[in-house]
Amino acid sequence: MDIKEREHGIRVFTLSRFNLVKGGRPVRFSKKTQQRPITLLKALIALGGREVKEEELTNILWPETEGDSAHGVFAVNLHRLRRLVGNEKAVNFRDGKVTLNSRYCYVDVWLFERLLGKADTALKDGRKNEAMQLIEKAASMYSNPFLQDEHAAPWADKLRKRLQSKFIRYVGKLGMLYEEKDEFEKAIDTFKKAIEIDPLSEGLYQHLMQCFQRLGRRAEALVVYNNLKEILSSTLGVDPSSQTAAICKILINK
Repeated sequence: MDIKEREHGIRVFTLSRFNLVKGGRPVRFSKKTQQRPITLLKALIALGGREVKEEELTNILWPETEGDSAHGVFAVNLHRLRRLVGNEKAVNFRDGKVTLNSRYCYVDVWLFERLLGKADTALKDGRKNEAMQLIEKAASMYSNPFLQDEHAAPWADKLRKRLQSKFIRYVGKLGMLYEEKDEFEKAIDTFKKAIEIDPLSEGLYQHLMQCFQRLGRRAEALVVYNNLKEILSSTLGVDPSSQTAAICKILINK
């Protein structure tokens, strides 16, 4: 966006506390009448934000309404959403489909996935340092799962799971890249951040244990193993894998 477009555009944040920013200031939507258009915006983003069918939105948001009634509810809330963001160009409606105009609407999810896509390209080209910077920038955006405040909404699940999976995968890659560079302290911080999001990802614990081991901090590595063992037992009723147990055995016998 150029300066003029930023002034007339909106910024939507979904990977932290949900926030809508217009003209550099958060938009307040405490009124009950504003909740439905905000939910419409959230659902629109969850469904991709581009050419989302009106019927799909009404089916998931207002399943109790049908036909002309459903269209009426949709039309009212689309109008309210446009009025709330203050720019009709930011939310396009054409041929029964709704699109967030990226010229006037910044969505953090879009940037998050774009950064990881660029990191993939950089890794394939052997530009590891550039890839690390891109992943770090993307990871800094992800402080909470997508639309955490809508945890009970099934329409947000698919994108939430996809983004969380990407976060874990790429942050895991970042940690391993730090390991390659023998920057174990940074690798430890990175793996810990990923484990906070996905406490059942056993591979992350393995790398974390090995980083502590390389630094000669065996006691901390064993704490990691015991934490993993406890959470796997209490959550899934299983023990750590043989591979993880082998790492632990090496630590004990050293």
